[in-house]
Amino acid sequence: AETPLAAPDAAAATAPATTRSSTTTASTGPASRPRVTAKEMKVWSELAGKLGFEYSILEGFWASWSDDDLKDLVSSARSANVGIFVWVDSKKLIHDPEARRVLYKRCVDAGVAGLKVDFFDHEHKETIDLYQAMLKEAAENKLLLDFHGADKPTGTQRTWPNELALSMLLTM
Repeated sequence: AETPLAAPDAAAATAPATTRSSTTTASTGPASRPRVTAKEMKVWSELAGKLGFEYSILEGFWASWSDDDLKDLVSSARSANVGIFVWVDSKKLIHDPEARRVLYKRCVDAGVAGLKVDFFDHEHKETIDLYQAMLKEAAENKLLLDFHGADKPTGTQRTWPNELALSMLLTM
């Protein structure tokens, strides 16, 4: 019988087979449009909870919030049984382990469930190495990861159960 690979001791709990999340991209578009606030995202998270969604994803607008605003939103979302994921750009993390450490600390301190990491543009060694480094570091911090714009699945969830999803577009 095949023996599955063991997960690291610090790995976050695995998510259910079907996981639903809500997201808003209202922060994109003209600079004159107001940015999404933590107060607005509390409403989105409450609605996500009413729909039975497990997570709500904060797109890039969250990075300008204070730590207190982020903690307050996470606490509010938790009361609706919704975890919070935050979006980050992989290019800001690829060559800087210290930037990743600071990001993970901020997320853990705020109670964030995981990160949606975007913009993996190729399958070169440095990208594959980043996947592995982030999976290990996130597991040590008990954070889930959703790789967006990612490579094809390779079974890394067996080693890293904190890898919630790989999402990509099929294009011609």
